[in-house]
Amino acid sequence: MHTPFIGEILQEMGLLTRIQVEEILAHQQVTRQKFGQIAVRWGLVNTQQVWEAWARQMTSGRQFVKVNEVGIDTAAVERVTVPTARSLGVVPLRLWGDQLVVAVPPDVSPKALCDLAEVTGCRVHACATFPEAIHYHLDHLEEELRTDCSRLESLPAGV
Repeated sequence: MHTPFIGEILQEMGLLTRIQVEEILAHQQVTRQKFGQIAVRWGLVNTQQVWEAWARQMTSGRQFVKVNEVGIDTAAVERVTVPTARSLGVVPLRLWGDQLVVAVPPDVSPKALCDLAEVTGCRVHACATFPEAIHYHLDHLEEELRTDCSRLESLPAGV
């Protein structure tokens, strides 16, 4: 199955025309910039709309995402703490406004996603990943947070 491109999604959302998508793609071939960056710079969409399209792309359910390629942002981890993420079996990936993207195992329970939405106050977008990736990334996040706290505690006062 075909994973939709950002331009296709923005067009489906009624934000871009087919001609605008083609013009951006032509510019993209020359500049190697990301589609969304060009669309925003040209004033055709805003960053919130690009994030929404990205979330739709990630959660299209047609492929598994690789968390290490997508990355994890700090804002998402601050909203969904590691203990909460572990209890619900999710990895927080991105947060913008009240939109949250999380990686989940393919058999995630709908209740877990509802609980997450309630706890965070966010609209949750779930994309599938392998269960072992969830455990690996949560363990890695926990270790990173522990290391960061240790560094902060060892700094002299006022630094």
